[in-house]
Amino acid sequence: MKFKSIILCVILASVVFSCEKEDDSNGNSTTNPPDTTSTGDPSFECMIDGVAFDSHILLIAGAGGSSAGVTTRTASGTVFRSNGDTITVAITATSFDADAFAVGTTFDASNTLLGDYCFGNVNVNNGAVDIEASTEDTEMANVTITQYDESTETWSGTFSFTAEDDDIGVTYVVTEGEFSLVEFD
Repeated sequence: MKFKSIILCVILASVVFSCEKEDDSNGNSTTNPPDTTSTGDPSFECMIDGVAFDSHILLIAGAGGSSAGVTTRTASGTVFRSNGDTITVAITATSFDADAFAVGTTFDASNTLLGDYCFGNVNVNNGAVDIEASTEDTEMANVTITQYDESTETWSGTFSFTAEDDDIGVTYVVTEGEFSLVEFD
């Protein structure tokens, strides 16, 4: 058992220490999210307050469903940081018309009365503080579908939103969001 624990620690350490920040031509760390859309694997990335968030390796989840005539699609990414923080970013689009989920369709947080709308969330948990920021109060979110395939039950898109946890006064600005090949089954 002790041998397995040592092997696991060595593997985890090699993964953690093999990650490097990319430098631009000036020697500065880049702040752009990495381009993972060309690999054919699911990806989920964005900028949160100007800092790259990329979860294509760790955990990407999707969900979909229909209830009472409302169709919902969600794409989310979660990162487990070495300091113990868990960060999840999610974007959800909903519509009363299932056919609205097509390439080129844009869902906006301000369209709640029309039925085609979206909302975003940023959840941060570090064991001591649990931040649950959403677009519920800001009504500032959009998602545009760039790929939608019923046969493979995957979708891709771009998104941005501003989420707020008004209980503790935290706001996150999410920009340059992009997800690819996220399942919605």
